[in-house]
Amino acid sequence: RQMRVSKLSAGILMGMYFYARYLGFVLFKFRNNKCCFENSTFYKWYSVIWRLMVLYCYLHLYTLWILKRGHAMNILVHFCYMAITVCCCSGIFYLQIFHSQKLIKLVNEYLHIFNQINRKIKGFGGKRELFFIILTAGCLIQETVIMLKILIEIDFSWKAVTFLINYTYITIASRLILRISVTWYLSLAVLYSKINKTLQFGLNTRKLRKTLKMLVDISLVTLSIQRILNIHLFLSLMHTFSYMIVTSFRMIVALDFKEVTYWIFCAKIILDLLLLSVAVQEATDHFSCIRETIACVHSSGTHKETVEIFLTFMRLHKFRVRVLGLFDISNKLFLEMASALFAYLLFIMQVAIDIHSK
Repeated sequence: RQMRVSKLSAGILMGMYFYARYLGFVLFKFRNNKCCFENSTFYKWYSVIWRLMVLYCYLHLYTLWILKRGHAMNILVHFCYMAITVCCCSGIFYLQIFHSQKLIKLVNEYLHIFNQINRKIKGFGGKRELFFIILTAGCLIQETVIMLKILIEIDFSWKAVTFLINYTYITIASRLILRISVTWYLSLAVLYSKINKTLQFGLNTRKLRKTLKMLVDISLVTLSIQRILNIHLFLSLMHTFSYMIVTSFRMIVALDFKEVTYWIFCAKIILDLLLLSVAVQEATDHFSCIRETIACVHSSGTHKETVEIFLTFMRLHKFRVRVLGLFDISNKLFLEMASALFAYLLFIMQVAIDIHSK
């Protein structure tokens, strides 16, 4: 049963990968027989050229739409949102063109370690991980479905249809790093959990050193990937918050607070942040458990010197997700963000009540 759950999770992740690849979001080619990614020059430049074309259409049509807004504040809010979106897309272009080789190498190293530890069960995690993956896939599908609903409801014109398709595509692309981060940190939590279970039993010197070496390799690969993706995760988070502001501002300007679509967008944004914080917290908690297990079970006897060196390494390379050195992502931070967002939404509702009462 555990194997079926793991294989289902892996199947959904593979489906998300192909969805992202054929839309030009991901340029890596996955070799299932080798279980590794390869750089594809065709997909690399196909992705870059396709997304540049979409970005150009998005900027052109969105600018024309913004300039038709009468209110100065409305224009300012939308231009700020467009600027953040352009920064997200430009960051991913930079990543694809200048860091693709290095990133593929690091991802393949990580996959190699994951397959070594996850050798017995060919899949991804258990029921908890499956639940989070379904929610992540659901958020991805929801963005497309909502835009299709809007397309059906609006008066048909090629300009409106083109704008909505481009807008949806760019919005999904801007959250790409956020969705990748959720999956990656979930996989880290799975790895740390399995290693912790292994360490809870007495290991001989050779097996202990092999396990500790794997932990060192995971830490070094994780730090390298974080250095590359950190700024892009920050931009993705900024885009998520700016999207909330634009959506709520649209509600205020249109005095339309009963539209379910807007509230679904707001709920999905909160869910995106929740998934990221939970995934990171899971990995952080399992990392802390490993340190405690090693200190308790293996700190005496013949392993003492090896364990002391490793515990020093773990203290120096403590797992954390600190975005641009500004804040650590955790459940505590999510609660603070969520309370701020709920306060903001309550403010919008109060504004609506005041306007309608007048």
